[in-house]
Amino acid sequence: MAALKRLRHRMTSLCSKHADEIVALNDSATSASRRPQRQNKFHGKPPVLAFERWLSRAALRRDEVNIHTDAITSTSTADGSMTVVDASDPVIPSDGVVDEGLVKDLSRNFPHSVAHSIAEIMANEGKAAAERVAFDNADVTNTASKGDSDNTSLDALKIAGDCIKESIISVKLAAKLVQKSIDYKMQQSHPDLPPTGASEDINIESGAQNTTVVKGTQGFDLESSLETLRKATETLEACAKNGERVAGYASDVNISGSRRPGMYDVAIINSDGTLKKPYLTVSAVHLKKMVSLWRFRQMEEDKREKKKNGHDDLRKEQECECKYEHDDKQDGIVQLEQLPDKVLFLRSLYCCLARYEGLKGAGYQCAVPGGAFDAAADQCGLGTTIECFASPLNCRYRRFCSAFPDVEARFGSLGSFFDNAFFPIKGSFESNPPFVPAIMFAMGDKIDRILSNPKAKALSFLVIVPAWGAGIQFCEQMEDSKFVRAKARVLASDHAYYDGAQHNRPSRSGSADLRPSSWDTAVILLQNDGGAKKWPVSADKLESTFCAAFRDAAAEMPAESATIEKWERRGVARGGKSSSSWNQNKRSRTS
Repeated sequence: MAALKRLRHRMTSLCSKHADEIVALNDSATSASRRPQRQNKFHGKPPVLAFERWLSRAALRRDEVNIHTDAITSTSTADGSMTVVDASDPVIPSDGVVDEGLVKDLSRNFPHSVAHSIAEIMANEGKAAAERVAFDNADVTNTASKGDSDNTSLDALKIAGDCIKESIISVKLAAKLVQKSIDYKMQQSHPDLPPTGASEDINIESGAQNTTVVKGTQGFDLESSLETLRKATETLEACAKNGERVAGYASDVNISGSRRPGMYDVAIINSDGTLKKPYLTVSAVHLKKMVSLWRFRQMEEDKREKKKNGHDDLRKEQECECKYEHDDKQDGIVQLEQLPDKVLFLRSLYCCLARYEGLKGAGYQCAVPGGAFDAAADQCGLGTTIECFASPLNCRYRRFCSAFPDVEARFGSLGSFFDNAFFPIKGSFESNPPFVPAIMFAMGDKIDRILSNPKAKALSFLVIVPAWGAGIQFCEQMEDSKFVRAKARVLASDHAYYDGAQHNRPSRSGSADLRPSSWDTAVILLQNDGGAKKWPVSADKLESTFCAAFRDAAAEMPAESATIEKWERRGVARGGKSSSSWNQNKRSRTS
């Protein structure tokens, strides 16, 4: 996450630097000619979402090529040994390729030569960043595998054990102080009672803290004694948690809902027990969802274990109701505590949140409204579909393809849509890819190969893509496919998507997470002959069901964010743009 932020800042600084140089050259040329010249407008920032599109195209290259073969690097360590480093990265562009798509994006704001220079620098910076991250990870792994790591672990356990022992003594002494305070209070209230020995001195110790000595009857105040006991028990609890982490029984990731109602902060726990910033956030609703997906995956693994001798296609899941469900009456933290592998869940949750936080570009993670999914399943008759491009945070159903299967498989991901292992021979699928032309064209090619498979049974793909800008060429190509059974267009002003950053905000209602579409949307149904026979859908039926549900979602949006301009002007705190960014974009649209 930190490496991505540095890369993002690097691209912005390079654009700013080159923009200043161009302005200076233009000013010099104007002064030399002593006559006004037509000035090109060079912006000091990368085009909107240029960085995110760069990441997306790099991810596509990783799926198309087995990059691990070429990314293994041997690095010499300080002691002269060789460390094997896998320099590939699930997010950072690590192949060193000068991305022509990035050159094209940057050329909207800069001359082609400048755009190419920035893209070349970013390619080298990305490769170097991935190698640093890989080396750091390898260094941690190698250090953990050395013989002296056992001694280090034993030392840490001894320190943790000593802390617990000292804290236990402090709790006992604090409890004794409380008892003495109670006895003293009773003696003051009832002088006729026999003495209780409350005049004894008591030493209250707390690990390395200074010793507190209570002389005789001084300080036997019940309220302060109870406060002393509370602090002593908190110290013991902290020492116990640290001992669990050192022993590997407790998570090194903390989750807390104390800062904002309806939201949880997720953070790494440092070795000293403090929390490492920045904190990642997840809403209470999405935490429940992630726990539910985790449980479904566990149940499926248990079923497969019981049916080892049989052969069950994973895609049979679509024949049953597989939309994720959770118990709304039970708190997400309570459900989390019941997981047998809570430590692994918290680590996986943090990794998932961190990767999408690093990616940014919430618009790329927008999802089709739930009502439209239901219309496709029930009214269109396409059944429960498997999403080809989703994440555990925005998926509708519990079986989906996603960008990071190394982490998201634990939440039900089938892997990347572009993996060779994903080549279904039957099933109903929904495909709403990131709106990056290179990814859309690659998706179209693979869908065509899947549908062209002579061994395939019934197959159906409901494709949702933008009918806008660079996406127009792909739409027209897809609409001309021999596998098209129905198609429709939905005007930008008539429909809405679920926002890709919905998990970062408290969920007040489903409509509060909707965002207006920035573009017209093309809806295309592609099927082979078997799919058309099993799921017959006409253009009129597609329009009156799925597209109508898309439009109905727009009608549910709050009035204050019902248009794209209102959405962008909501303010940063509510997920919109800053006033300066909005004004800059407005000037760009009108210029």
